[in-house]
Amino acid sequence: MKFTTINIQGNIFTSEILDRIRQDNISFQKPQDFGLKPNELVRDEISNAWSLINTHWQIFKQKRSAFQPTDTGVTETRRHWIVPLLNLLGYEVTLSNAELVNGRSYAISHRASNKDEFPIHIIGSEQSLEKKQKMRVCHHMR
Repeated sequence: MKFTTINIQGNIFTSEILDRIRQDNISFQKPQDFGLKPNELVRDEISNAWSLINTHWQIFKQKRSAFQPTDTGVTETRRHWIVPLLNLLGYEVTLSNAELVNGRSYAISHRASNKDEFPIHIIGSEQSLEKKQKMRVCHHMR
């Protein structure tokens, strides 16, 4: 099969592999492997997920364009972008608090309740990763 939008370089992905993926004839690519019903198409689910996350991204971009220079964007980043993205990827995200480990406080804004309470910390899109932020306790931020 000719792929007009794919330019294959090297030999990691061959046109044969891409043909098998396209025909759903490759291991671990069946609907059941992704938690879908046998009659659901993986391709359709990917398309739906992409459309949904693009909608969240557009909403987040609109919210972000209204930020003031001093805004960190924490609430907007969490509520309109990262939490929906993580949910779409299968994480059940719940609010959490900082945690003390060996006498040191570590910022943890959320946990993945379906992944053994795995800690997650989501900062605002306008916050610097180079500087430590002053901790505020805000239970309403999602």
